[in-house]
Amino acid sequence: RKLAAGKRPHELLVLEYLIDHDKNVVAYLNSKLKEDYHIILDDAAVKNVTNVLMNEFLSNSVERDAYSDCVFIEKDGQDYKISDIFSSALADRGFKSQIIDIVEYGLERNRRYFNNRYADTSFNLYAKYTYEEVCRLLNWSKSVTSQNIGGYMYNKETNTMPVFINYEKGEDIADSIKYEDRLISNDNLIAISKSRRHRDSSEIIRIENADRDNTKIQLFMRKNKDDAEAKEFYFLGMMHPTGQFEEMIMPKSGQSVVEIEYGLETPIKDDLYDYIVNG
Repeated sequence: RKLAAGKRPHELLVLEYLIDHDKNVVAYLNSKLKEDYHIILDDAAVKNVTNVLMNEFLSNSVERDAYSDCVFIEKDGQDYKISDIFSSALADRGFKSQIIDIVEYGLERNRRYFNNRYADTSFNLYAKYTYEEVCRLLNWSKSVTSQNIGGYMYNKETNTMPVFINYEKGEDIADSIKYEDRLISNDNLIAISKSRRHRDSSEIIRIENADRDNTKIQLFMRKNKDDAEAKEFYFLGMMHPTGQFEEMIMPKSGQSVVEIEYGLETPIKDDLYDYIVNG
């Protein structure tokens, strides 16, 4: 259910390999990604992929428990091997056939819909992703719930900071988070920080120094949280702070926030821009 969407090939390639092999998982994946996909498997990606395949990626304990049997690999010296539970399951011909079908379907979806990767990321421009998929495709070692992300979050391991924006805010949104994020043009965005932030707050300084520190800031946007897009955001590429920061007080809550101006690396295509801004 999570992997067959094909939004990246990594886990699917491991499952495909495990159907006929039982050891040297990372060594194989590293070689396969480099040769066939021109993707370099760095340490963060190894930790991320192996955590996903050992059911150690999800931070929500309820969901993690729901996938308690989804442990495909286990540690084997400096590499990984097939887990006993998955090896035993594959002995069932019907189950093995279904796994083969799912892997083929997922890899075909990846080739058809997600093979035009943006820069050196695992994302495709204008494709849609959930919070969990963003954490996974950014190679975070653990997923983070939407409540804890709170609009944006910096990950030290990968030096990445995805920014999530619901362009239209509902009337029931609390004043403290009813921010006026707005697109000035198809390549210029004004975004509002979390509440109780000041011009000299550490996260604001980190954003200001993003280019200097090679921090990757990615933009994910949806029209609003209640429309048919449900929990998915359009990936709109990388963006960079322009240097314009303005501390302000939210009129109803009285809390301090910082208004941040960003320039988008890739201008939003006209039809999507019109849909988000004008409906």
